[in-house]
Order: sequence, then structure tokens, then C-alpha cells
Amino acid sequence: MKKSILSIVLLAGALMFGSCTTEQRNAAQAEAQEEIQELKEEIEELRSALGQKEKNIENMDLDFTDHGPDFFSVDIEDYTDANTNFRTTLWTGHQMQLTLMSIPVGGDIGEEIHGEIEQFIRIESGEGEVFIGETQETMKSVKRVGDDDIVFIPRGVWHNIKNIGDEPIKLYSIYAPTEHPKGTIHVTMEEGQEHDH
Repeated sequence: MKKSILSIVLLAGALMFGSCTTEQRNAAQAEAQEEIQELKEEIEELRSALGQKEKNIENMDLDFTDHGPDFFSVDIEDYTDANTNFRTTLWTGHQMQLTLMSIPVGGDIGEEIHGEIEQFIRIESGEGEVFIGETQETMKSVKRVGDDDIVFIPRGVWHNIKNIGDEPIKLYSIYAPTEHPKGTIHVTMEEGQEHDH
């Protein structure tokens, strides 16, 4: 960055004192514009990195223990984005449960069916493909989903969501009634699928 600034200053000096031809001046102006654009991009990258560090510091204050069945109110977007576990139960009540999920690139939730449970899913970020079927063998792709999309899964229906993007899918899911034991944490997809299947 220091080199870029110095080069811009030297170019500006040459232009100000007119010690070059019109052609040289035009070339110097073009080069200075390029240098300025590169500096703007570097500054934007630094701002982005700083913002991410600040977000990481904020996330250190988040409490990922299961808070149910007590009263609980949070910014669900912050918790969903910050969750790095395949599955984290955040609230387990008597008739309802909130879980956070992070589906790795190329991974999926796993083919599953809930006999007596209805499920609501909201995708916070990432890209996925939803599969539904009356039987495991007849499951087929029915919808692509991404940021801010929701999915309702009726009871007794085979389903899966596969990550088809280039970043983890961050989602939260509400089960009614509850699906997992209170306090369930599955760090990896394999751990979660071994538990479910």
C-alpha cells in the first residue's frame, strides 16, 4: 500500500509541474487511476476483514446451550450464522424444539422421515436442493432454496436438503413436537447422521 501511495504522489508531482508531454501525462493519469482503484479494493478488503473480526468477537458472547423450556428471546440470525455445528439444539420445550444446523459444502441433512412430527426450516444463507418422497425410493428434487427461503415438511414424508453451493448452508429448524433429546449437539454431519439413522 505504501508503494502505491508513493507512486501516486510521484505521478501527481510530475503532472503538477508539467515536466512531461501530453502523452506522458495521459499515461500517468491512467496509471494513477489504476493505483487508486487498487487502493480502494485493498481498503474494502481491510474493512471486510475488520467487520468479520468484530462479528467473531460478538459471537463469543453467544450461549449455545439448550435454553428450553424457559423463556428465551434472541436474534436468531446471529445465532444461525455463528453456529458451526452440524446440529445444535437451542431450545427444547414440551411440544416444540428449535435447532440450528450448518450443512457443509457437498453435504446434506440426510434422508429422513418423522412419523408424528411437522418441521419448519428457514435457510439463513447458502444454496440447497430439497428432496421429497412418499417413500425413500421415490424421493425426488422438488425445489432449490437459498437465503431467506422457508420449507415446511409435513409429518410422514421422506425428505432431505442437499448443499449445492460453495459455502455451508446455515439454517434453523423448528420441530413440533420435539425430535432430539434436550441439549443435543452433533459437531459433524457424520455424527448427526449416525444418531438419526
